[in-house]
Amino acid sequence: MKFFRVILLTILRIKASLTPAQKTTMKANVDANKAILKTFGVNLTPEEKCKGSRLGTHSVGYGMLALKVAQEYPNIITPDFKIDDFEKSVNLFNDLEELETHLDEYIEMLVDTKMAVGMDVMMQANRLYA
Repeated sequence: MKFFRVILLTILRIKASLTPAQKTTMKANVDANKAILKTFGVNLTPEEKCKGSRLGTHSVGYGMLALKVAQEYPNIITPDFKIDDFEKSVNLFNDLEELETHLDEYIEMLVDTKMAVGMDVMMQANRLYA
């Protein structure tokens, strides 16, 4: 059984590396996205994140329905409520939701790959000290 364990420990799952050019490209792409977001994005404090109602994945329909009602019945809306601004906010939320989903897949792959490589490094390091 010990022989089998040693064989398992010697198998590396990921045999790859990033070139400096690849790392630079990946960082530049992230920086370009951050630059776009910085034109209107915010960083909420922990206190701000706890305050107020939030629109989430399960309540998007509520926001969409409210927009539809505002557009179909503008006469019931108070004059200080700007339907165009509300529509922009709803559309921006939907766009950001789509981007977040896309980024979540990227981040998950990055984190999982880093974790797998870390496991490989630890197994190999442990093997050296065994």
